[in-house]
Amino acid sequence: MTTTTFSDSRALILGLGIAGLAPFLLAVAWALWHPINYMPIIIFCYYSACILSFLAGSLWRHSGQTASLLIQSNGVTLLAAFGLVAFHIEHNYSLFMLMTGFVWMLYLDLFKTDYAPWYKRFRSVVSIVVIALHVVLLAIR
Repeated sequence: MTTTTFSDSRALILGLGIAGLAPFLLAVAWALWHPINYMPIIIFCYYSACILSFLAGSLWRHSGQTASLLIQSNGVTLLAAFGLVAFHIEHNYSLFMLMTGFVWMLYLDLFKTDYAPWYKRFRSVVSIVVIALHVVLLAIR
């Protein structure tokens, strides 16, 4: 059995985080290229909700964390789910709700977890890019 070194884990985390931006970036590029096509917005919103739920669920691995953090992680997941429902009413509601979820997760990651400083910096950069991409779609729609 091989063990993963800390530097290998860090490289994997960085690589997966950066690769995770690709669907967001591609959907926004597609939306900018074809502004009357709703498919990139649908893809963006569904991917956004999936990633948001994944991030919220990752907070559960902190077994020593407070009940408040665990309850808030469920709140973020519910916000993502309601964001998808809102898409069928008005896609801008969906984008705004999902963006709010990423802001909420950024707050939780930065101030309510004991993540390593390098990881908090990395999550901040990735989250700010994702939030900015939500703003771009809100602005063009």
